[in-house]
Amino acid sequence: MSAKPLRILGVGNGRSINFLRWGRRLRERGHEVHLASDRFSEVPAELEGLEPHLIRDLDPLLRVRGVRRLRFGTALRKLARTLDVDLVHAHYML
Repeated sequence: MSAKPLRILGVGNGRSINFLRWGRRLRERGHEVHLASDRFSEVPAELEGLEPHLIRDLDPLLRVRGVRRLRFGTALRKLARTLDVDLVHAHYML
């Protein structure tokens, strides 16, 4: 593990057990983990210690089918800069 904890933004399926386990394991190692997804588990315990960000809340145009592809990258870049993350990991493309 690095001397300084990292601030990590994971992009993926917020209902995927593999994605959530990945985030929790990094959190257990002391890192700050943010998850960006268009859906999340409805079980609060599965998101404990993680910071979820709904994709559709990042930009109103991301709610419009077809426009999402054009605005998705820009919205994630803005979120990453706002959070001042050290690493962005695309676990699953939305």
